[in-house]
Amino acid sequence: MTLFPSTMRFGGWIKRQLRAEFHQANQARAEAEAQRLLAAKAELGGRWLSWVAAELYALKPAAYAQMVRRELQRLNN
Repeated sequence: MTLFPSTMRFGGWIKRQLRAEFHQANQARAEAEAQRLLAAKAELGGRWLSWVAAELYALKPAAYAQMVRRELQRLNN
């Protein structure tokens, strides 16, 4: 049981705001990175999937890697 439930809700609001700001600040970069990864598909052929997995794994922070992965999935469909 928490003594300050309104504080907990406020903390969640801050996290959502920070997440939204991070997303907004990095969206164009994530789109460009996904386009770069997708552009290598024809050249790499069957090796592309493992190469992309390694590239995504190397991206930091994890939230940015997720943004790139989602954008890559959107572009690849």
